[in-house]
Amino acid sequence: MPQRHAAFLLQLGKMLHVRYSRGVEDPLPQHWVELVKALDERNRLNQVSRPADKDSRQQRLYERKLLIADRQIVDGERRIAEQRVRISRLRKGGLDTREAKQLLHEFEEILREMFRHRAMIVQQIREGR
Repeated sequence: MPQRHAAFLLQLGKMLHVRYSRGVEDPLPQHWVELVKALDERNRLNQVSRPADKDSRQQRLYERKLLIADRQIVDGERRIAEQRVRISRLRKGGLDTREAKQLLHEFEEILREMFRHRAMIVQQIREGR
């Protein structure tokens, strides 16, 4: 029995490694890289001249908006990936995929809008508005 338990744990470890190691090895998404650069630039500018209290509050507001936008983008990317899996399953089952593909198209369009909105927020942070 202990050998079966050890074999099960070894197999479980391999499955988890295959499933989750990619997340550690993948490069950062480009929108995260842009965020880091924008925040670094903002911090550099803040060290040169401290903004007034109102400006500081405005910057924090845009940073919160950026975090929300990033969360929504990640959620949108997850939904798109899940929808692609659903379409694949429908196709393999010989079922009609038209509506599922239309929904995928709508998800992708929404995600493009999310990226546009995020880019606007990053620009506002860079400009210090």
